[in-house]
Amino acid sequence: MQTINEISSILNNHTQDIAKIIDFTSNSTCYSPFSLLHVLLILTKCANYNDDAIIELVTQLKLNFTQILSIFRQLSSKSSIQLASNVFISDIASISHDFEQSMKRLFNTAPEKLNSVEQVNKWCAKQTNGKIAEIVDSIMGVEALLVSAIHFKTAWAYEFDPKRTMTKQFNSFTSHSSVQMMQMTRRLDYAQTLSAQIIRLPYKDSTLSALIILPNSTSKSDFVSSLCVSNLQPVYTTSNVNFELPKLRFPLRQIQSEL
Repeated sequence: MQTINEISSILNNHTQDIAKIIDFTSNSTCYSPFSLLHVLLILTKCANYNDDAIIELVTQLKLNFTQILSIFRQLSSKSSIQLASNVFISDIASISHDFEQSMKRLFNTAPEKLNSVEQVNKWCAKQTNGKIAEIVDSIMGVEALLVSAIHFKTAWAYEFDPKRTMTKQFNSFTSHSSVQMMQMTRRLDYAQTLSAQIIRLPYKDSTLSALIILPNSTSKSDFVSSLCVSNLQPVYTTSNVNFELPKLRFPLRQIQSEL
């Protein structure tokens, strides 16, 4: 069984490649490399999918599906993480018996006939114990919908003092806005590289931690460059750090493609 560090290393190796193909805009964008890899796994491992763009992407990323499937199963066993996946298809009769059996064997789920928005959202809410109640708002023109939902929630090992939270400016690629900025001063794992500053912020009662990466500039190219493996797995020193972290809430925005 792979350790958490080994799992992180596998995901980190794909993070920058995936970031290069994400259509970042002036809006804040939140994406999960694992979820995108998981959808690719469903497409290419369980079905005879012949889309040239998908095949090219899989080749480009040099994906190891055995490792990705192993990650999915190990993360699913953690109480702080809720994972779910399924395929909803309008023409359910087109599903082969082999595909259905593969979905049951690999992902412990069965493809469903796509009937309504409520059906998909109800399934997602059930699979995540109500933590994700809505994942789509329309299925108009959708022939097939692949869903990979991941929800992680736990407390920080070191809590932020609410009294130190204040309104400050937050910079994006093309603009800036006012946000509620949390602040903390304490000894943490810290690294400084040629492209960014990195802090490792641990979660309470967990072997997992968050990496806070601050690129040297706010340009898109520098942001993508800062997601290199050397920054995701830097050499840390324990230092007294004064840092700020914005309180952010990301509205869900799904990316749909016609299959």
